[in-house]
Amino acid sequence: MSLYRSIFRRIRRFTLFTGFGAVSFAVSEAIIAVGYALLGRYLILGIEVIAAFTSVTTGFILNEKITMKGVGVHGGGLKGLGVRLVKYQLVYLLGSAISIATQLALLYTLGITPAIGNILGSAAALPVNYTVSSKLVWRAKAFNE
Repeated sequence: MSLYRSIFRRIRRFTLFTGFGAVSFAVSEAIIAVGYALLGRYLILGIEVIAAFTSVTTGFILNEKITMKGVGVHGGGLKGLGVRLVKYQLVYLLGSAISIATQLALLYTLGITPAIGNILGSAAALPVNYTVSSKLVWRAKAFNE
């Protein structure tokens, strides 16, 4: 495969990954907004955890079926899918923890809506999440896929 083709495929995958990250982010924001409006700040930690898990799962499904289609390892049937989902959730665990901590700190110290912390945490985690999940979850090779 030519270097140009390899670079183009990687840019395309990163662009798709980022776009699906935006979709996942929207899922998270919707859950946080509705949960915060209905349940208030006293249950915000539970709302944040549900939002993080749901949005990461949404991103995994989109990336599994579209972004990483034909790249790396996808076998193992339902069990393999479950293993990849658990790996993907683990990759995002640190980013989710940072995002949730940022959101709670801003909310309780400055009274700022959790959406701001979610935006900052998500943006900061994107390059690491893409790189690590590509390698760990789908075992994508460096330059030939």
